[in-house]
Amino acid sequence: MTDLRLDGRVAVVTGTGRGLGRTWAQALAGRGATVVLVGRDPALVRETDLADQIRATGGQAHPELGDVTDMAAMQALATRVLAAHGRVDILVNNAGMTRDRSFAKLDMADFRAVLEGNLTGAAQATAAFWPAMLAQGYGRVVFLTSSSGLAGHFGQAGYAAAKMGLVGLMQVLGLEGGPKGVHVNCLSPVGATEMNAGLLPEAVAARFTPDRLVPGMLLLASEAAPNRMVLMGGGGSFELADLRFTPGLLADTPEALLAGLATLTAAQGAIRPANAMTQIELELAALGRNDVI
Repeated sequence: MTDLRLDGRVAVVTGTGRGLGRTWAQALAGRGATVVLVGRDPALVRETDLADQIRATGGQAHPELGDVTDMAAMQALATRVLAAHGRVDILVNNAGMTRDRSFAKLDMADFRAVLEGNLTGAAQATAAFWPAMLAQGYGRVVFLTSSSGLAGHFGQAGYAAAKMGLVGLMQVLGLEGGPKGVHVNCLSPVGATEMNAGLLPEAVAARFTPDRLVPGMLLLASEAAPNRMVLMGGGGSFELADLRFTPGLLADTPEALLAGLATLTAAQGAIRPANAMTQIELELAALGRNDVI
């Protein structure tokens, strides 16, 4: 089996001040990538122990200051990275935050802040590097999503909305970038970090260490990466979150639709959508009008 090496690749990782970002940076550098460590806290971005650790093992690491919620800062970061390295091959959108509270008690200012820190921030970082990836005909973008968005989690309305938004963003960018060599994927990790401290039982947290997520990140960052995949992982196990559409069911009244919900729930014949047009295709098929598309 061929090793998935990243020699000669330039990888940008946001949110490397703490948590999973540090793990991603070390793993990418360990496979040969030159890693740009991006964080918004100057105290964490300066010549930190992370950069020193990577260099001590023969890797290349360059700390950079950058707040993903500031588009001008992201554009300036992209300018600096491209001037220094000539290209960018991998972008890991790791920066994020959460402010957990039940929706009944949630302040909308906190809701917006979580969207800004997770969804808008990732979009802005990607927008800054996207033109260079398209121009060079190669790129790998990884968004960090969460099962909070994919399946829901009490008290995380803002975080879930943002993380599910990243899945939609991945789908569109994967369609736009795929034909030009830029693959976009999501990783939904379960790793014991500061962000979820206390949420996982001690015995579970001991198993779900960040290093066990590394194979998933390295695959999505590599030349062999798929496109438009939601890969889940934790504790050394990996799964796919696979959205499918069911065949259409004709219903001309709400009562008829209610009676047919069991058929839809059974999901017989469900297919993986190619794009948003798949919904229309299924509905036309139910109407017997495939001839119009």
